[in-house]
Amino acid sequence: MRAALGLQKCMLFVDKFCVDQADSKRKEAGILGLAGFLECSEKLVVCWSPKYFTRLWCAYEIASWFFLQKPASVIIFRPLAQEVMTLLILLSVSLFCMSLDILRIGFPHLHTLSIRSCFGIAVVILFQRGVTQAIRSLVLLEEQLANFSIKQTKCYCCTHDHKNPDNGEVIPCDRKLVYATLREWQEPMCQSQDEALSFFDNYVQTSFATSVLDRASALRYPYTQLLFVTQPMSWRAADLLAAYGSMPLGDLAWWVASYLGLGFLILPGFYKLLFHVVAHADRLSGIPSNVFKDWLVSIGHMICGIVLLILMTSAPDVLAQKCATSTPVIAYYIGIAILDLSLFDGWRAVGCLYRKR
Repeated sequence: MRAALGLQKCMLFVDKFCVDQADSKRKEAGILGLAGFLECSEKLVVCWSPKYFTRLWCAYEIASWFFLQKPASVIIFRPLAQEVMTLLILLSVSLFCMSLDILRIGFPHLHTLSIRSCFGIAVVILFQRGVTQAIRSLVLLEEQLANFSIKQTKCYCCTHDHKNPDNGEVIPCDRKLVYATLREWQEPMCQSQDEALSFFDNYVQTSFATSVLDRASALRYPYTQLLFVTQPMSWRAADLLAAYGSMPLGDLAWWVASYLGLGFLILPGFYKLLFHVVAHADRLSGIPSNVFKDWLVSIGHMICGIVLLILMTSAPDVLAQKCATSTPVIAYYIGIAILDLSLFDGWRAVGCLYRKR
């Protein structure tokens, strides 16, 4: 397909299928040749799960990239938990947007605040648990990087005492081969194997961790990604423009502005605040050790989410009804914009633009 479109071919190297696990000689050749494949690669894609840094082979991939002196910034680090969280947020915002109109049509006598309150509770209860688990996985990533040690990683051969569980045959030790390779790569800078392993551990805990956490931390969730998943509100604003001529222009302008404000300012800020609540609460009290306490903490997160969602989404309507002018509403949106700049490190970006000028 790419050739038909006149595009350059895209070549992929998938490590899982490129190292023979049955033939010991071919396995050794695959281990020694891994750096060669990575040397020909422009980027390294890491699909992270909590098990990633507990596996010897995954650590060896990072070590190969480090040995080739390729920057950690070109590693595409994709935590699977972050993708799950993105999907859950997209579903919640889509459901929220659709239900606002359904409830407004089915129950026109209800106040807008009542509609948003009732449905806000339902949305938070449905999706907050999944978002909490995803955020905790990302917090675990920070802990894994800070305490990383290649000696603590696991491999198949050592786990099974170097014997094939199916037929009892002796399995060559992958760990010895990997350690010897890392020792060879670090010569003459490191004089012993332990020194070479410690040197690599320090790289993962410092330079590599800084690069990864700038992009994949729970509290570094980018505004652009949240903006993407909250766009159902903007789509609803576009739908409302089709009603031009069938409703008063003032009402139409208000609803369009309301949905755009929700999609571009309020909901991204709400979700980022919720991330901070969950992450900081777990850091202060620790992740609960049993299911009962875990659910109690989750209920606390839900209550915080419900209160935040109701306050942030209903404030414009309340201000519009209570105040004779639109000034308080405009001031509210300006305040939310300032909050978003603070939450998403926007002030740093503004400062960079100012310095460039």
